[in-house]
Amino acid sequence: MGRSLQHECVAGESRQTARLRTVLIPVEDFEEAVDFYVENFGCTIVRDIEMDDLRMVELLPGGQPGGATITLVPADFFNECPIRTNTGAAVLWVPNFVRLRRELVRDGVSVKQFAAQTPIGPLAVMTDPDGNELIVQGSEDGFGC
Repeated sequence: MGRSLQHECVAGESRQTARLRTVLIPVEDFEEAVDFYVENFGCTIVRDIEMDDLRMVELLPGGQPGGATITLVPADFFNECPIRTNTGAAVLWVPNFVRLRRELVRDGVSVKQFAAQTPIGPLAVMTDPDGNELIVQGSEDGFGC
């Protein structure tokens, strides 16, 4: 019989509650990609960001406020990004990035890359017990409370 998926949680045991923030999807043609997701999946444009030579378009599937988004990024984004992963681009958002990073490092969790200053807040690549890399994002204002 396999492992139980139940996890008993004692009050105060959990570090922080993370939520799926966005899934990054590299695209060649932004207009074509936006049309595809808007027309086929009912996405709405949350924001269209252009800074320096970087463009990102954040879409909300089904117009459900507060849900995870799809962020369209340039096809070469993962070559140019200050952090890279080996397993994809799911981004988990946490309210207090600095505290989480400090606790994970203290507990021996691998923090492979760290970028304190990005246009969307601090980012890090952390590895789960199976070797999957996750991008963790802090507050856009920097570091959370």
